[in-house]
Amino acid sequence: MLDFATDFARLVGLELRRSWILTLRYRTETALSLAFLVVLFYGIVFGTRWAAFGQFALGDGVEGLLLGFICWILATGGVSHVANDIEEEAKTGTLEPLFLGHPGPEALFLARNTAGLVAGLPVLLLVGAALTLATRSSFHFSPAALLPLLALDLAASGIGFALGALAILVKHVRVAVIVGQLVVVALLITHIDLPGAPWVVSLLPLAPDVDSLRQLMLSGSGLTVAAAALLLANGAAYFGTGLALFFLATRRARALGLLAQH
Repeated sequence: MLDFATDFARLVGLELRRSWILTLRYRTETALSLAFLVVLFYGIVFGTRWAAFGQFALGDGVEGLLLGFICWILATGGVSHVANDIEEEAKTGTLEPLFLGHPGPEALFLARNTAGLVAGLPVLLLVGAALTLATRSSFHFSPAALLPLLALDLAASGIGFALGALAILVKHVRVAVIVGQLVVVALLITHIDLPGAPWVVSLLPLAPDVDSLRQLMLSGSGLTVAAAALLLANGAAYFGTGLALFFLATRRARALGLLAQH
């Protein structure tokens, strides 16, 4: 167990180094991506002033829009990361070596997912902080907000590994990833669509996490130990299910000889 933890930590470090090298190499694209996020948010803000599309917000005002926007970016990144990586590796013909090498595809893509979160979350928080200052938004900041954020990423990553399992078997999953991103938007607004069935919302991925964030950061409500445990259990359940599907798909792909196909 200690050897696996050491190897995994080393793998995450290597993936972070790889991510940093790619960021420096394609720094113009990185800067344009950040600028796109800012422009997209302001487009949503101005759009909601002229159209009745308030469901994207997790509350009233610009604060609700900004919180929903940050949750959407974090969730869609987790949902699409693994499948996009596998599709890209399949296109370049490097998928089979990754699956045949040490420590195996599950640990490799789990490390990539972890490295993506470690590298992307600070950037996302900086963008969120900048937009908060620019829009003069007011949030109730609390360390307890890290728990629903962690549960949100776990659930989104679980969906991402499930899509990754599909990518291993069929290779081209761009449409499936887009559908998954649309499902994320639907789950972000579920607390408005199903106000009379809170127990249904608590069983869905992502929805209870964004609802808890809304209560913590917009209303200033606290988070009980029981509620925090349920959020983490929900995220861990979806993450474990997605990882199990990914594991089964790798075994199936090896048995059918699909790894060498592009």
